Amino acid sequence: MAIIKYPHASHLNGTGKGGLVDQHSAVIDALHIAIGAVIEATPHGRDWQDSHLGLEEYANAREASRERVLALESIREDVKAGLIHIIYGD
Repeated sequence: MAIIKYPHASHLNGTGKGGLVDQHSAVIDALHIAIGAVIEATPHGRDWQDSHLGLEEYANAREASRERVLALESIREDVKAGLIHIIYGD
């Protein structure tokens, strides 16, 4: 993902630096909560014990959950990088 580089103006479309910091911080907080929720929802082996789907499908489901977490973590790191740019510039 590309980091969004904001200009060093006092306002960007009417949003000041403080507003941008608050917005990006809120996104980071929401992603943190989302990551926790995805981890909490990760399939557990007990849920698949008597399933006709088998161990391969259980492994696929766990891998899909891991990929979701990695995707959200990647977005969170991208937003963090943007936040650092907003605060400190280049």
